[in-house]
Amino acid sequence: INYKLDRLTINGKSVYALIASDLGAFTIMSANEPLPGTQGDFCNLDNKGVNKLVIKLENIIEGTLCVVFVPTLEEITDFGDYPVVPLAQWVLDSNTTKKPEIIVDNIGVEAELGNNYKYVFNPYQYEYVVRLEETVKAVPNLNVTYDEAKYEVVVEKADIFSDLTKVIVKDKATNEEVVYTYKFIVDTIIDGYQEYQSIEVVNVTGSAGVEKVADGNNNSVFTSKVKEEMVFEFAELTEITNVLIRYAGGIMNTYFFDIYYSEDGINYSCCYYAGQSSNQMGDEVYTIGNIKAKYIKIVFTGNSNNFDKNEVKVCEVSFLHNGYVLQTSNTGGCGGCGGSLVGSLLGVIAIAAAFVIKRKKEDE
Repeated sequence: INYKLDRLTINGKSVYALIASDLGAFTIMSANEPLPGTQGDFCNLDNKGVNKLVIKLENIIEGTLCVVFVPTLEEITDFGDYPVVPLAQWVLDSNTTKKPEIIVDNIGVEAELGNNYKYVFNPYQYEYVVRLEETVKAVPNLNVTYDEAKYEVVVEKADIFSDLTKVIVKDKATNEEVVYTYKFIVDTIIDGYQEYQSIEVVNVTGSAGVEKVADGNNNSVFTSKVKEEMVFEFAELTEITNVLIRYAGGIMNTYFFDIYYSEDGINYSCCYYAGQSSNQMGDEVYTIGNIKAKYIKIVFTGNSNNFDKNEVKVCEVSFLHNGYVLQTSNTGGCGGCGGSLVGSLLGVIAIAAAFVIKRKKEDE
């Protein structure tokens, strides 16, 4: 907005950052571009179209920098004066406890990683979002290498990609635990899904004209000017692994959405959080894992060029099963690979983590 005020936006939600000190001015850099003097390895999700907000200071020996975050512009004039405390005097909240010193040697992922994605295990990092290659059909196993004389390890493996896989490490001597959590996302599939089994939709509800998205005609376009909730009903409880969406104007706009599933049409759970289209002409297929549902709800939350009006243009939505048979997980802890049990924690990590990336299928 100006060199002291910036609006940060993702999926139609905003927060404002204000430099409330004389010192400092905002500049913007691409999130794919490393800061000068920092490591340039690409160890993150693709950040195309995402910027980072930078305050660059030069020739400063001493000074005060104060940045305030507020949800609305109205509150900028009303936030008051906050006392500025030197960094040397900062303290942790009294209820903050340090994690115990429990260190495993490595946690490896049994799956192909996504294009340009690099996964590196850090024993002091407890939350991971890992992007996988487009052909991965199920949540991967994790291999844990650790000191078996000191620790017990249990892996709670999720069945769907939106859930968290947890690695629980317990110190045998003290019974203290640390928990590593993993959320996996899969590259958008743009070809190679033609042999997947198609699942018939018996009814779809939403705004007027929403039936166009399930009529099998790629040339019919459904347009909504509001936040759109499409609910798809199947004849019976059905296993679903993928959702196919064909957008209109997908090259010009990036569309944002969340996907939920239900057995009764009343109680819904999220199976694809903070999704976005990949600016690809044609079908885009998203991998959700292996869910059982009689109803699927897709909530479209706008596009990159029209956040305020939540506009969406969709030609087709269909549902697929990739033929993968879900293996039953067992409870236990096995040497260097850890154990596994069915995870039931529905996870929504407060990171913008579900970026889906267009990539062409590699020659086999």
